[in-house]
Amino acid sequence: MPSPETILAGLAAIANDWRWLAMAWHVWVAVLLGLLVGGWRPSVRTAWRLLIAPLISVAVLAWRSGNPFNGATLAANAQETVPNEVETVVENTWTPKLGETVWLAKLNAEGTVTELEQNSATIQVGTLRVRANVPLT
Repeated sequence: MPSPETILAGLAAIANDWRWLAMAWHVWVAVLLGLLVGGWRPSVRTAWRLLIAPLISVAVLAWRSGNPFNGATLAANAQETVPNEVETVVENTWTPKLGETVWLAKLNAEGTVTELEQNSATIQVGTLRVRANVPLT
């Protein structure tokens, strides 16, 4: 494993060589924040994809720059960061009700049932919405 100084030097080299891309990602994040403040509410999957795009690009640049340790580490972090978009209820005895508070184990978060459809429910978790497959009777 490379020393911490080597890892930081590799990341600094990537940041200096790809400064224009770093600036573009900062603009990207600013635009996303502006959209959120303006009321845009993406799905959980869309939000995570938009947020990990910079992390994936740095992983690719690390690999291309001959720094496989940073590339592998950043790629693994990107993969672990993205939650599954669909939650599945394990027990078949539960029937959700509008306004009910539920726990989403994969997101490690509490949410509120906001919509019910034939075999799914929409759960509001903060500003994000999650679709959960549930048996409705």
